Amino acid sequence: RREIAEDEWEDVVDTAARALAQCPDPSGPPARATGLALGKVQSGKTMSYTALIALAADNGYRATVVLAGTKNPLRQQTYNRLSHDLQAGRGHLIAFDNPLPHDADVIRRVVSSGDHALIVTLKQRQRIDNVRQILQTPELRGVPTLVIDDEGDEASLNTQFRRGNQSAVYQSINRLRDVLPLHAYVAYTATPQANLMIDGIDSLSPDFAILVEPGAGYCGGSTFFGEDIERYVRPISAADGDPAHAAAITPGLTLSIATFLVGCTVRTLRGDGRHLSMLIHTTHYKHQHLQLHAAIGELI
Repeated sequence: RREIAEDEWEDVVDTAARALAQCPDPSGPPARATGLALGKVQSGKTMSYTALIALAADNGYRATVVLAGTKNPLRQQTYNRLSHDLQAGRGHLIAFDNPLPHDADVIRRVVSSGDHALIVTLKQRQRIDNVRQILQTPELRGVPTLVIDDEGDEASLNTQFRRGNQSAVYQSINRLRDVLPLHAYVAYTATPQANLMIDGIDSLSPDFAILVEPGAGYCGGSTFFGEDIERYVRPISAADGDPAHAAAITPGLTLSIATFLVGCTVRTLRGDGRHLSMLIHTTHYKHQHLQLHAAIGELI
């Protein structure tokens, strides 16, 4: 919150408020809504749904489930960030990481005391089913719930549609939603094509969509590959891109590494102590990457 300007923060809150306004009234009758939040890569989608969680908790929603990606490092990163930014445990919001069915009593006590239960879980069949078992207990079944699907285009949609089946994660998400009489499901993604093109009668087809606008200073595809592309992109020669050179130090790669090291030096001398990294991806074969890693170490 301290790192962004006041007007940008107001935009974040306004976007979250517009999303919440299209979710069911937590004090109303049973209802469900399906939303889609579209944002560019690294444009502040996590901050957006953090604000949405906070607004939902302040306006009557008693629980939030965050489907935090398909990899444990991403889940852990999301849990840590949400816990920090929402001050979990220091206010009226208590966070749970990958809870199991036996955690239902603790979550029930949190909700019954008037606090908000934030449940962060891996987007994996058994983990989602664990959350469903918790929320379908009699004391929690009717609790107004917000479901956030981070990277909603990944694994959530029915990948077995053409075979007439339901994929495991898709099925688990639907089972979770079926035990929540009053809830909103909002998927966040930078690649919404599949979410928008699924059949209108699909349970994950959005009822509404919002745009998550990037803040000032955002650098994305339109910056690096737009009108000023020559400022940022240096093409390598066709010879450097030969698959036979995937594990070799080519002249283009040597220049790239040298440019990166000079750039790091300039940044450091200017007093910028942030960690900087360079991605080198020449092949999809692991053994060639290992060879290239060793060769780069020798070069440096």
